[in-house]
Amino acid sequence: GMPMVKSIGVQNVPDGTAYEIDITELADAIPIKLDYMIFDACFMGGIEVAYELREVCRYLCFSQTEILSDGMGYTDITDYLFAKDGPDLTGFSESYYFHYAGLTGSYRSATISLVDCTALEPLAEVCREIFQENRDGLAAIEGSSQVQQYFRDAYRSIHKWYYDLRSICRNCGASEDQLTRIDAALRECVKYKAATPIFMSSIKINEHCGFSMYLPYKDRNYLNTFY
Repeated sequence: GMPMVKSIGVQNVPDGTAYEIDITELADAIPIKLDYMIFDACFMGGIEVAYELREVCRYLCFSQTEILSDGMGYTDITDYLFAKDGPDLTGFSESYYFHYAGLTGSYRSATISLVDCTALEPLAEVCREIFQENRDGLAAIEGSSQVQQYFRDAYRSIHKWYYDLRSICRNCGASEDQLTRIDAALRECVKYKAATPIFMSSIKINEHCGFSMYLPYKDRNYLNTFY
């Protein structure tokens, strides 16, 4: 069978309902400025997550896809986080990727990025410009096979939300100059990124910029407004 996966903040109650924490509430609940946060949970690697947490956390390490339930490398995590010269977040991110990249079959599945939240504003500025100029193009790419997806079709088929940020920009009509600026902004804030060529034997990962993004859908007024 397929490996198990998991998400953040899940609390199951007796009737079987699962509650998950909202990212805005998570940001509000953090009482101090953190040096870093590592999310060992599915689908956390979004630009929305990073932007929401930018005031309360410097570095984020997270995945754009699901994370297999075996999770991150807890046997050697302290070697990286308590390194002599300070936390080695890049080394930790690499170790996570190479562990899963060395497996076979569906277990050879991983995406990861390490992001500096203090460098997000230039990316936000060019994204704001692209999306304001290409509203029609953004609406037209729903369901396009040209956009890099991070969800599995066979899993929770209603949850087709997360796509690659740069892939969305490219497909909605961004100019070459805007894509050049996107790439420059990404280089500033994405300190490490890696992805296996295929995820869970079902998603080909041809593009991976280090961020996922919610793609607006015509019939999802609640989610469109929220995002």
